[in-house]
Amino acid sequence: MKPRPLYRSLTCWSGMLAMGFVCWAWWDSMTRESFLRTPNYQFTHFAGLAAVEYESSSWRSVPFEVDRSITILDAGIAPFGSAAFERGGDRNSSANPIEPLMGFKSPEDWILLLPHWLILLAVALLWSTLLVWRARRIRRVGSIDPGGRL
Repeated sequence: MKPRPLYRSLTCWSGMLAMGFVCWAWWDSMTRESFLRTPNYQFTHFAGLAAVEYESSSWRSVPFEVDRSITILDAGIAPFGSAAFERGGDRNSSANPIEPLMGFKSPEDWILLLPHWLILLAVALLWSTLLVWRARRIRRVGSIDPGGRL
């Protein structure tokens, strides 16, 4: 049996869809700021970054909140930012321009910043690995004759 062509592969199209979504999210984050807030977590999408923040003592009374606003980017924020992880409580080490108030928060609080280029790179590596695995599997199955011998 002849294998299906690459353009009919679910792996191919799902990878293109995932990479397209990450590219769109990156472009969108440069013009808009989006939030998803729960009582202790906040998921933020802004300035070429995706952020996850945990606050141990939350003041939010609403269990679930979504917000979206137009962003006016500061000249110091580049679309190719770097990843960062920062905990609260240390007022001297907060050199992060994105979240300068982490030093005033509780030591249990933290924030994780992931740039969209890093997410895109991770998706591309996973996608290419799956495509190589698919090609090897098809080649291996194609080398077995109908009698089941190599």
